[in-house]
Amino acid sequence: MNRASSSLLCRTSSFSYTLVTRHERHTLEFRCDQFWGRVRIRVDGRTVTEARSPHLSFALTREFGFDIGTADRHRVTIEMIRRRVLAGLRPLRYRISVDGRFVTELER
Repeated sequence: MNRASSSLLCRTSSFSYTLVTRHERHTLEFRCDQFWGRVRIRVDGRTVTEARSPHLSFALTREFGFDIGTADRHRVTIEMIRRRVLAGLRPLRYRISVDGRFVTELER
């Protein structure tokens, strides 16, 4: 589920990523509507974060953090990074970290 859709009133980026820890496996789903500023993060089908950005923001980075796992707990952080110029019309970069260690970077 790696998608990005574009239209005048809709700029959505989404991705899914599988996190494998020592004892567990988790599916992370991220969806961001850049026009309306809505963000939804789900882990294993359960919503862990729902947020809304202000329409006018000069911040280029936004961070989302949450815990995953039952027997093996870990802190996941997703950084959403916007470009300076025409930010709402360009792809976003996402940096995923687990327990403070960088895992991967995606652009959608």
